[in-house]
Amino acid sequence: MSLEAGTTYENMECLGYDHLVEHWLPEGTKSHKTYRNLKDSLTMAGGRQSEAIGRESVNYDVKTPHKENSMPLHVLDEILNTPKLELATFDGEKQVILDEIDEHLDSPDDHVWDLAYKLMYGHQPFGVSLSSLGTRESIIQASPENVITRYCKQYQPSNMKLVVAGNIKASAIFHQAEEFFGKKESTERIVTPNIKFNNRVNERVLFEDKNLNQIHVTATLTHDMLKRHSNLVLPLEILDYILHRKVFDALVSKGKLAYTAYSVLDLYATHGYIGASFSVNPLNIEKALVKLMKALQSNITRRDLAIGKATLKRVKTLDLADTDDFTEFIIRQRRTGNGEVCDPDKISQLIEQVKLEEVLDLHEAIRKKTPEYKIAAIGPITDLIARRIESAVV
Repeated sequence: MSLEAGTTYENMECLGYDHLVEHWLPEGTKSHKTYRNLKDSLTMAGGRQSEAIGRESVNYDVKTPHKENSMPLHVLDEILNTPKLELATFDGEKQVILDEIDEHLDSPDDHVWDLAYKLMYGHQPFGVSLSSLGTRESIIQASPENVITRYCKQYQPSNMKLVVAGNIKASAIFHQAEEFFGKKESTERIVTPNIKFNNRVNERVLFEDKNLNQIHVTATLTHDMLKRHSNLVLPLEILDYILHRKVFDALVSKGKLAYTAYSVLDLYATHGYIGASFSVNPLNIEKALVKLMKALQSNITRRDLAIGKATLKRVKTLDLADTDDFTEFIIRQRRTGNGEVCDPDKISQLIEQVKLEEVLDLHEAIRKKTPEYKIAAIGPITDLIARRIESAVV
């Protein structure tokens, strides 16, 4: 089950509350006193359950053998519709999330993206929340009453997408879904808020000085066309894999400046960004940034297009025999398409139909905004290194 929740739907007063709800719900249900009881009952049946939160959704997954095919929706019904939400477990879940935040902040590869989001989105939830975790302050200040209010608002059938894959009959699933979720009173569908970019010219770089051996860097660019528009998604994804290869070659395989480097394309409902990330020795930071910007602007050939298409096909159809991957595939299709769910063969055909001109037009639109790239960095940032970074970007 995928729910519309997370940073996209939060405001500054409830940062991380959807993360708290995600942690708290399974801690006790109508039929299972504790999370361990719930896990044990699934394990005894040969199944498992997990949950995860992102910036736009919270996903609750249940997997069981075919002979127990009525069990997953029973479990989802208990977690989502009849959680106990006992006060005795609330503080424990808060501490778990605080520990997650500390672990996140201790990882420079992850934390540098917090700086990047702050540069791109400024003082709004997307720019302040640490990934989809919230902040230490917001989690510490959260009360059980406010989190329960958040649960009641977000966890409505109108905000849920149910995806089922396996050896099942659709009629049986529809009957169960109607039984468990069809009769629940639902509020109006929550509208996706319009996230605004931080376009202040004087906020193009953000550094955090930290005693590390390497500098961890992101270069990101926001653009009005970078969002989940069905006509642009596939060309943009192909462009991303083309740029990924160019960035990796420039900094790693040929440039020998970094151990790892990759491009990034993140598309949300109303906004998105493209960019790259790498880690480098402080002495090579200026040279690495110059090579990165050249790689992002370099010309795209038909050979690049063919490699980008082949890579995207492999990614789109990877391991779809596994029901976990297939359900995720369907959810992505629902989010990025026009509502139609395409099978892997159809996706491959659509990828093959993308023309070089489409990718070139997108790339040119991005190249024109090269001076607007924002640079975030964590590591031993001296005044000299800060000047080198700023001069390399200019």
